[in-house]
Amino acid sequence: MTGDQSECDGLSAAAPGASGRGSNDPIEPAFRVDGFLILTVCIFLVSRIVYLLVFGVRFDADPLRYYWQYVDPVLLQTDLLRSVFYLHSQPPLFNLYLGVVLKLFPVHYPIIFGITYLLLGFVMTICLYRIMRALGVGQPLAATLTALFMVSSSVLLYESWLFYTYPVVAFLSVSVVFLIRFLRTRSFLDGFLFAATLAVICLTRSLFHIIWFTAAMILLLYCFEKRHRTKAIAACALPFVLVLAVYVKNAYVFGNFSTATAYIGQNFNLVITSKIPAAERQAMIERNEISPLAEHSRMFRPIPTYLPHVTIIQTGVPVLDDQAKSRPVPGQKWLPVNAHHRTFIEISEKCRDDAFAVIRKVPLLYARTVAGNVIDRYFLPPTQLWPLHYHAPTETSPLRYHRNAWKLKSVNRAFDLLVYGQYVREGAGIHLLIGTPVLIVFAVGRCITLLRARRRADPAFVACSFMLLTVLFVTAASFLMPYEHNRFRFNVEPFYLIFLAMLITQIGQWVRARRVSMTR
Repeated sequence: MTGDQSECDGLSAAAPGASGRGSNDPIEPAFRVDGFLILTVCIFLVSRIVYLLVFGVRFDADPLRYYWQYVDPVLLQTDLLRSVFYLHSQPPLFNLYLGVVLKLFPVHYPIIFGITYLLLGFVMTICLYRIMRALGVGQPLAATLTALFMVSSSVLLYESWLFYTYPVVAFLSVSVVFLIRFLRTRSFLDGFLFAATLAVICLTRSLFHIIWFTAAMILLLYCFEKRHRTKAIAACALPFVLVLAVYVKNAYVFGNFSTATAYIGQNFNLVITSKIPAAERQAMIERNEISPLAEHSRMFRPIPTYLPHVTIIQTGVPVLDDQAKSRPVPGQKWLPVNAHHRTFIEISEKCRDDAFAVIRKVPLLYARTVAGNVIDRYFLPPTQLWPLHYHAPTETSPLRYHRNAWKLKSVNRAFDLLVYGQYVREGAGIHLLIGTPVLIVFAVGRCITLLRARRRADPAFVACSFMLLTVLFVTAASFLMPYEHNRFRFNVEPFYLIFLAMLITQIGQWVRARRVSMTR
């Protein structure tokens, strides 16, 4: 057995709470800079140069102008703090980041966004390698899997797209690193940074609800020894209170304990209400069982199209009152809808009530819809969604293409085929279809094995349990959405990768043990 393997085997059997930083610290090697980590980082950097010079990939900052999720850029520059405070349809942090960059770099903001996302990729490369090492994966395997993931066209396309998915993926990886460090050192700072990272995620993406944050804290307290729980609570208190404060603010100002007030009901409308036959839907409207808003099959239509079925209330706050953004979509004459308008809260609530009325009438409809979405979308490669699909770029149709996806269409198709197993274009990835449940079952089994061994304070158990909790939470939450389930899955693809590395490592250990037993 090599020294590297013995070092890795010792990680999972480490005595929790070791605070020393000497050679006896079993997890310390995972946080050292070694040759394989340097090689992995170099591969990441070289791949970005190749994608830039050979394929001409550039950072796409155009979404800033017209995506529903973003506050009007004019308001981000002129009324940032008030707009972020009254933002009800999104958590505030990503729009705050956009506004700060726009204020500081009003001309060269695309370059700053691109540099930020490149740095996130750099950090994620280091984190993935270190997590695998800390969980007992050997250096060659950790370096190989991390490099393959980070140079993939899927990662590159998300990295070059101004959307909150990539920052969330990166911060999830960072959170696991701080979690492992916290378990090793019992340091207040590491615990605070772990909780702060979770807070950043919750305040960036509404998918990561405060329920997820709470579940992670409960898991942490369950795994800690009683004498350390007070420190854990103290370390996590401030980040949790900050997240809670945003929810409480929305409940007080808008009457909704959520950071996605305008989306939930409209999503239900697409997933449930729009699935019943048009004649039956119209009959339910005539019987006043559902509202006339059920006729809308698209989200965030211009406000006048909802009249007279909603009430427009002027608040004096531009982000809540403006019906459209200030500037037209590039190449178009029409103005993008302001999805943060106050009226969309009422629209969402009515759509939610309509969906519940339909469920009461047709109880199995939602189950059938969810099952269909899982089959049709969850197992697609993560770039097979708008706007990361292959459409030739045109200057007059910015909503129909993604320039980088067109430039990388051959590379992306190769990755979809080899990595995800998409042998039929637009079909499910066979590797995903088979591998996803296998990796979840493996992770569950690994957690149960460690728990039965009374090693609930073991970093391997806590980190694996946290990643499994996140995977299951994201998967369940994505089923509430009408589409883009593969984009939701991409948030936790690094965790699936880590599970794969652990599975391969365990298989390798089993094979070596069998060979030793057979030679005796």
